[in-house]
Amino acid sequence: MASDPNDFVQRGRALIARRQFQEAAKLCRIGLLGNPGLVEGRLVLATALLALGRYEEVLGEMRVALDLDARSPVGWLLRGEALALKGDYTQAEAALLRARELDPMSERADRLLADIRTALAAGLSGEFAEPSSTREYPLRHLARDVARTAQALVTGPDES
Repeated sequence: MASDPNDFVQRGRALIARRQFQEAAKLCRIGLLGNPGLVEGRLVLATALLALGRYEEVLGEMRVALDLDARSPVGWLLRGEALALKGDYTQAEAALLRARELDPMSERADRLLADIRTALAAGLSGEFAEPSSTREYPLRHLARDVARTAQALVTGPDES
């Protein structure tokens, strides 16, 4: 009996669970050659790419996935997360609101929206990670930057 040509989706998920993101991306790309219209395959690929910090590729995959299924809450969520991590908070917020509209129970969308709104309220815009030779995840620096801003509001600028 021949195996299901779409079983790469399940194998890709298993690789992601084992944090083997590069292998998951490779497997999904190969699998999508045989079935380019499989939205679920594109979502798994985008998840692996997001973990690898390849945000532009995530956005490309989500363009295709959302063209195929504009009502995919996971597609909108992945698009919003990639945009947020790139520092494009305005577009990220719009995508995450669409994800939440399609899946009102999405805690992940709610968390990301809260992070974005906190960053915007603190006057942070764009990518605010300090430059380095490694990949930075801007929203992970949010707490530190918000704390500095809050301290400056209470005690005055940099009293260290």
